[in-house]
Amino acid sequence: MIIKEIDILNSKDEAKQLIWWSLPGFALGMVVIALAILNRSSAVPDVPFTKSIFSWCMVVAAGYIISLPVHELIHAAFFKLLGPRGTQIKFGFKQGLLYTTCPGTHIERARFMVILMAPFVILSAVYLVFGLVSHEYSATLALFLLHASGCAGDMYFTWCILRNPQANMVEDTSVGITLWQE
Repeated sequence: MIIKEIDILNSKDEAKQLIWWSLPGFALGMVVIALAILNRSSAVPDVPFTKSIFSWCMVVAAGYIISLPVHELIHAAFFKLLGPRGTQIKFGFKQGLLYTTCPGTHIERARFMVILMAPFVILSAVYLVFGLVSHEYSATLALFLLHASGCAGDMYFTWCILRNPQANMVEDTSVGITLWQE
């Protein structure tokens, strides 16, 4: 029995939710970027790739752009690892969003939440290591916040699953998820 269908691509209400979920991380990320640009004197002087504002911005931009497909590849790996045998993965780009999906696949709710949150957890750990190794804490914080805002859909889906404890299975769809009680 279907408990709830969540369509983030065609539902204006769902799209508004995603915007609200992503705004705090994006806004904080922009503040960190602005402060770092205004105050480059706080950069560690022996970090060669961020001695200028331009190079700092390029590190943040490159790190963010690289994180987008990596995020989706992490989803794909976890769909394969935690999904049923023979799970077929599809990648796409719609309405400005990269996505990974396996339409029609039903996955137990806890496993699906791991699939949803894996990119956030793994890339957050990568950013932490980057910050510790490079000592470029403002770039690390900017990358973390921008990526977190990009994870709004994953976090929103996780929240929807948690709010519907009667749903024991989650179906991935080409436009979102469907919560099932089987």
